[in-house]
Amino acid sequence: MSYRDGSNQAFPIVNAQADAQDRPIREYAASIQNDLAELLYLTGLHDIPEAVTVTDMETRFLDWNQAAEKLFGWKREEVIGKLAIEIVQSNIPANPNWRTEWRKALAERGSWQGEVIQKRRDGTPLNILMSLSLVRDRSGAATGILVMHRDVTERKQAEERARFLSEASRILASSLDYQTTLASIVRLVVPALADWCAIHLLDDDGNINLLEVAHEDPRKVEWLMQWREQYPMISDAPVALEQVIRTGQPELIPAFTDEMLAALARNEQALAALRAIGYNSLMAVPLIVNGTIIGTITFVFAESKRHFNEADLELAQEIAQRVSTAIEHGRLYSESQQAREQLMSYIDERKETERRKDEFMSVVSHELKTPVTTIKGFTQLLQRRLQHFDDPEAHLFLSRLDSQLNRLTRLINDLLEISRIQTGRLKYRIEIFDLREVVEGIVEQIQATTTTHRFSIEDTAQVPAFVSGDRERLGHVFTNLLLNAIKYSPNVEKVLIRITTNEREVLVSVQDFGIGIAEDDLEKIFERFYQVSYPQERPFAGLGIGLYLSREIISRHNGRIWAESQKAHGTTFHVSLPLATFP
Repeated sequence: MSYRDGSNQAFPIVNAQADAQDRPIREYAASIQNDLAELLYLTGLHDIPEAVTVTDMETRFLDWNQAAEKLFGWKREEVIGKLAIEIVQSNIPANPNWRTEWRKALAERGSWQGEVIQKRRDGTPLNILMSLSLVRDRSGAATGILVMHRDVTERKQAEERARFLSEASRILASSLDYQTTLASIVRLVVPALADWCAIHLLDDDGNINLLEVAHEDPRKVEWLMQWREQYPMISDAPVALEQVIRTGQPELIPAFTDEMLAALARNEQALAALRAIGYNSLMAVPLIVNGTIIGTITFVFAESKRHFNEADLELAQEIAQRVSTAIEHGRLYSESQQAREQLMSYIDERKETERRKDEFMSVVSHELKTPVTTIKGFTQLLQRRLQHFDDPEAHLFLSRLDSQLNRLTRLINDLLEISRIQTGRLKYRIEIFDLREVVEGIVEQIQATTTTHRFSIEDTAQVPAFVSGDRERLGHVFTNLLLNAIKYSPNVEKVLIRITTNEREVLVSVQDFGIGIAEDDLEKIFERFYQVSYPQERPFAGLGIGLYLSREIISRHNGRIWAESQKAHGTTFHVSLPLATFP
């Protein structure tokens, strides 16, 4: 024997009473209904806040407590004798076999529990945790089903909102191109949270411009865009958006009337568009970045005939906050990219300028070197011819001329070295030599050309300091340091040179007792063309390239060069080079 529960599915009667066939069917059914209805009163289930219903084995309602009336919107007398599927329309969309499963569970265990979708009288869907318990008479025969309906709609909605916000956050964080991510967000909103979703942003002139719009039917989006092209001077944004932007407060319109649409529309064309969209309910939330309103995100229910509530508005505000953050990050990224491009363009321009300058210096240096060499040659020839003439003044003039030619030659060579460094053409002749001998030779050579300063060498080791490198260029470094010591200590004749070694390196220090260098300039002095200049002191001649070249040469030898100084207490330059290793 089987029965149908209204879903048009046949089920066997669970534990059918053996003596039912011996009684008139109507009398038996009436007695069961009275017994089960009395069960609610005897157990106090009529007064509990949980919705409780009782059905017979064919799922016809036999009783319905007050909480069920409140939950589903049906009065008790309206549902008695009707099939459950006609009233609450229970369903589990993801499991079409759920009715078979609960019947089997009742037959085997006497109970079943699961989450189902049921509907209120007005059609509003509810998430219900439904618990079924088999009711038996004294003989143990199944006579009906006790059903408890626990409304878990809010919990399910909260879970769905949390999942949605998590997915929205993932999308918004997936790219710093906010226009791409915003397009994904409006498509995510539709149709789960709204029939339409749109994002409007303010331009620099304060105009409201549509950035993104989405609908489940792409044809409707296409229609909207065509309508916008047809009426380019007419904004499709409802006046409500202007109010949201002006006040910074979200707008919730649970239900629209035609009068409300007319009030929102700017003109007849805009009203026609609003009617075509079919506004049924609307939420508009401001997008705020650093306290400034930059636009809105709008949610619309139309053909689905659904309505937004306060809980929906809270979710919309959460979405708006994340969208605002994504726009802020996207704009900051865009600005940083623009700044980077401008910086790279500036760097490229500077590189080109530097290249042209280096090329110019190379050409000029080469052009100068030939005539200077010629002049120096004739000067030396004149000096030899005048050796036998007693003309002290002529000898003095030629000596000064030769000294200035030497200075000019060093300057030209420095410029050529810089040009070679910048173009990567500076070559080194590597050999192993005693750096101590080189330093002592340079000190002796420069000492012979000056009468204003006295050099003193402190060599604590008195042992060879062999290094691997370019003897000429390393000699150029120490020549430059000694000449600087003379130049920047005009009133103190003493200059100290210290040479120390350890197991790994040799350290050469050149100390003067002159004007000194301010702490802020100690790193800058090694930059190309940088010259120390203090208002209270007289300027010193030079191009600011000697220390730059020295640092380049020392770094190419895997060494270090640095300075220590205090204003008015002199300066000490240190050069550290690794000792050569012998096989």
